[in-house]
Amino acid sequence: MEIQVYEGTYENYKSRLDAEIKRNAESFVTIGYLLKVARDTDILAKSNYETVAEFAKAEYGLSPDIVSRYIAINDRYSEGGYSDRLQERFEGFGVGKLQDMLTLPDTVVEEIEPTITRRQIQEIKAEVKEEEKITPLEVMMEKPENLPDTTQIMQTYFNRHKGTYKTNMAAVQTVEDLKNALGVPTTFIGRVAGKGKYLLTTTENDGIRIVNVRTGERDSVTWEQFLEDMKLVKIDSEEPEKVENANSEEEFTEATDESVERVVPDAVITSKEPASEESEAAAEPLEEPLWKLLVRIKDRQKNIEDNLTELKELGYNLNNIDSCEGLKKLAWEVTTETNLLQDDLMEKQKREEEDEDEEI
Repeated sequence: MEIQVYEGTYENYKSRLDAEIKRNAESFVTIGYLLKVARDTDILAKSNYETVAEFAKAEYGLSPDIVSRYIAINDRYSEGGYSDRLQERFEGFGVGKLQDMLTLPDTVVEEIEPTITRRQIQEIKAEVKEEEKITPLEVMMEKPENLPDTTQIMQTYFNRHKGTYKTNMAAVQTVEDLKNALGVPTTFIGRVAGKGKYLLTTTENDGIRIVNVRTGERDSVTWEQFLEDMKLVKIDSEEPEKVENANSEEEFTEATDESVERVVPDAVITSKEPASEESEAAAEPLEEPLWKLLVRIKDRQKNIEDNLTELKELGYNLNNIDSCEGLKKLAWEVTTETNLLQDDLMEKQKREEEDEDEEI
């Protein structure tokens, strides 16, 4: 395809595109507002429609999900949460980014700058969702690291993006180098042991802002301090470690914290020892691991009770801290796992009895 010559400057082109993107976002906010008017007033009494969903579907082909999305955009991004005007704070984002941010906590959305890409938003959403799976009690029991929070945040981020670290950070010596390497403004997400995930935003005038995704707690550091903190960042080796063994030499990759966060059934572990004829003819392989896993889960239930008792003895008011809700959630998860395993065992036993009946 032959490249055409554009008549005009890049600045004029970009300004025009920015205006259209802003207008598009504003139109979504306005549509959401008008749908809320149909929902909340008697305007539809003069029509043949009883609900806003019925009206939007018949007149504009909008499904209930789309109607809800328009309304949600207006709720979050309009001035005062109920108007036909987009908040100035969200001008320049574009409707795609605004939709992507709908499910993020307010504390996170407040830190995101218009320059962020949709890909970065998707990564932040995935990280926030992963953090929500970890209970407050589990966070409390994590061993803190003797490193600044900003170091830990960027260390966990760059361990997910090793290529970016090698490309951008190798020659960093000064604050200006660091600004050029990271970009300003730019948002990163990483984790601090014992505290949870943090959003880190680089700014030109306010230094480095960080906010705890779990608690909304905020802090900031200067660029000079951030440069010193970045010098402490260590990136995990990409090469698997070698272990010397008297009988054999094997390569293995050391397990990370994430790989052992959840209980893994023994059934998925493959033995390296050759199987005997007797073992091949044994009963179904899930029988023993299921029982082992059930015992482990019951031990977790006991640990929950012990942890709750210990916290009370230490003087915590469990009615006023998130740990209590975390314990309840963890107990519910464990109970659910136990019930599912018991159902599996009962089903397995039933199948075995049916097999015996058929043999008879």
